[in-house]
Amino acid sequence: MTETHRESPPSPDVKTDDAIPPLRHNRNCRRLWLSQAVALFGDEIFEYTIVLWLGLATVQGNLSWGPVATAGALAARMVPVLLFSLIGGVYSDRLDRRRVMMAMDAVRGVLVAGLAVFLMLGAGLPVALRLSVIYAVIGLAVVAAQFFNPARYGLLAVVVADRDRERMASILAGTSALASIIGPAVAAVVVVWAEVQWSLLVIAAGYALSFAAVARVRVPAVVAGRVQAARRRPAQVWKSLTAGLRFVAGNRVLRVMLTTTIISEIGVITLATLEIFFVIRNLHAPVEVYGLLGAAFGIGSVTGAMLAAAFAPRLRATATYSYGFVLLGVLFMVYSRMTAPVGAIIVLFLLGLPVAAVDSMVGPLVMRSAPEEFMGRVSAVMQLANRLAALLSLSAAAWLATTVLSGLDASVAGVHFGPIDTILLAGGFIIALTGIWAGRALRNWRNSE
Repeated sequence: MTETHRESPPSPDVKTDDAIPPLRHNRNCRRLWLSQAVALFGDEIFEYTIVLWLGLATVQGNLSWGPVATAGALAARMVPVLLFSLIGGVYSDRLDRRRVMMAMDAVRGVLVAGLAVFLMLGAGLPVALRLSVIYAVIGLAVVAAQFFNPARYGLLAVVVADRDRERMASILAGTSALASIIGPAVAAVVVVWAEVQWSLLVIAAGYALSFAAVARVRVPAVVAGRVQAARRRPAQVWKSLTAGLRFVAGNRVLRVMLTTTIISEIGVITLATLEIFFVIRNLHAPVEVYGLLGAAFGIGSVTGAMLAAAFAPRLRATATYSYGFVLLGVLFMVYSRMTAPVGAIIVLFLLGLPVAAVDSMVGPLVMRSAPEEFMGRVSAVMQLANRLAALLSLSAAAWLATTVLSGLDASVAGVHFGPIDTILLAGGFIIALTGIWAGRALRNWRNSE
């Protein structure tokens, strides 16, 4: 397969689109949405339940190993992504994606339910053994997600018509934002008012529900035949992996998206890393405001996703994507100049709008840029790039704030600049420039939509 034709503007397969029902009547899409919603809420609740439970247990017991235990849980979630995301993408392109999703739901359900039983029966076991089991379950569940997520991405690409992809992606982005708001709150309530084991059993039941939803997905025959034909071509795992990497590297649209996604992820993670210090030093506010800022951003993201879904038929994916980055960068710069909590809350709410809009356009653009047989590997590369960007931004933000810019205290034309706000200002400027560059790079696509 040559890659040059993928550089041209999108041209939906009319025959395939005619075989797929509209979104409001698309049962396959609803089932995959249910599967993703359950997985998103389950992952959020699982992650925060374990972290909060470990923290609460160590505080109540006055134990010194609490921070190390919590760091271990976070590492158990991070390392598998770095090691297995690309492999998961390869196998999701080689195997039946529906069966991959079902198998991974079954694996995660058994793992989480098994952990609940272990915690019920193993209260008297050594701490090291209990932590080892917890870390193993977290790590294996994340490994399963590296196969589940690209398979879901590829399956969505073939069961949703091109005309509905913007709306579909907006609904999924809103669901993700809602999970990020509700998940931690539910985890906190469960840890404080109930036994952690019951939370784990509910999460395991959610994976069973996801399994049942995916099992009922049926790929249209015209699409299934084309996908099966593409998979008949034999290829070793390593050759499949390198072919996917070459495809991404040789596709102009995907290169632009990869660059912009990395830069925006660095900006968002930098904000998350430094925000508590921004609240204390720049806003001169109590730490309680930190929670309000997070809520404002989450509500803004949900609102942005709802607006994108409502106006999806009128939106051009490339224009929304590139201009969304410009607006995101501008709002970043505005936020860096805030000195009062009320203004910061309003700006962060507004910041969530372009974030959701941009997230809603990623799926449609990727699905129009890559053929079905590459979809898993492309989505895996995007996910790995996001995670590497997050790690880079964590290190860079901390290094800049504590070393190079730690003593910054300057005024230019009556405007004060400190270390935290300067980092956010520079990040916003870079994001805005990246959006302008992306708009120019995707101009041919924009003019054809």
